[in-house]
Amino acid sequence: MIAWDRGRIAACTLAGTSLVVHLITTLNIEAVLSHAIFLLLPLSVIFWPEYCDRAFRESDRGRTHSTTGPTPAIMVQIAGWILLLVGCWLPLFGPPPG
Repeated sequence: MIAWDRGRIAACTLAGTSLVVHLITTLNIEAVLSHAIFLLLPLSVIFWPEYCDRAFRESDRGRTHSTTGPTPAIMVQIAGWILLLVGCWLPLFGPPPG
């Protein structure tokens, strides 16, 4: 079961609002669907920072890439929030297509 704290609720609210605004402004289902699929990465980093850190640090043989311990969860979540904000911002206020 997911523990719904303020950060997770805020992330889902921001992503959902971004998708609704993107749909209203473009009326393009394919663009909104690709936007939604892109937003799954930062949301997964925000929701499960420990698993994402382990997945990105381990090689295909199970050895870690760094010699230090795991990255603190708050640092991984900050990176997820930055990616989420950029991912929500670009489709709405980025350069026009074409």
